[in-house]
Amino acid sequence: MAKFLNRFELTYELHQIIDEATEYLCLISPYFKLTESIKNAFSRHAENKKFELIIVYGKNEEAKNKSLSDADMDFFKSFPNVEIRYHKRLHAKIYLNETKCLLTSMNLHDYSMKENIEFGILTQRKFLDNFMDSLDKQAANFADYITEKSTIEHSHYLKKEKKIFGLFTTYGETITEVDKKRYGYCLRFGVQIPYDITRPYSLPAFQSWGKYQNWDYLEKYCHECGSLFKTSMRQPLCPNCHNER
Repeated sequence: MAKFLNRFELTYELHQIIDEATEYLCLISPYFKLTESIKNAFSRHAENKKFELIIVYGKNEEAKNKSLSDADMDFFKSFPNVEIRYHKRLHAKIYLNETKCLLTSMNLHDYSMKENIEFGILTQRKFLDNFMDSLDKQAANFADYITEKSTIEHSHYLKKEKKIFGLFTTYGETITEVDKKRYGYCLRFGVQIPYDITRPYSLPAFQSWGKYQNWDYLEKYCHECGSLFKTSMRQPLCPNCHNER
């Protein structure tokens, strides 16, 4: 059954969705800025080796840290099993765990929770929902759709091992599958820019390069580490960074 929530009820239910999650939590919002109370709601999951966290954020393609700060990204990365994804056109906000789903106008952002006039619809999964096309099921399917269409930026998980005929599970080392860099350096000026091996220039440098589009024109800096080295649009990384890829 769906329930309409006003601004104050929204914040409470969002905390509950985070706190009550047992093994799965998906948070989809263009903008994140975590309050201390939100971080506290996460605290019980820090040692839960079964806990799976999915984060999808968006907007600010040229400065993604304005949508999800480095500090908040590092906070999310501290949990055992995490996927962090990005979609530049994301505007939807959906927060869900195994049993509850919140569809809302509110970003998971300090300012939105404190200052904006927001509303939301809370749904709770019932047993019969497994056999019906309920609102909760539709919302969960749409959250899956957004996740699949987004670009993965970071993914790690604890390695699982089944023992004694699969009756027991043990957890080993952390396996990092994806960990994309957020920042790189302009080949020409060495200033920090978003990491993008297909356009390793600041805007002024890219506009200058675009006049002739010489892929082998020698530049000064490695796009990945920023060290002085002869690079080019065709080969934007120094040998050390290239060999590490």
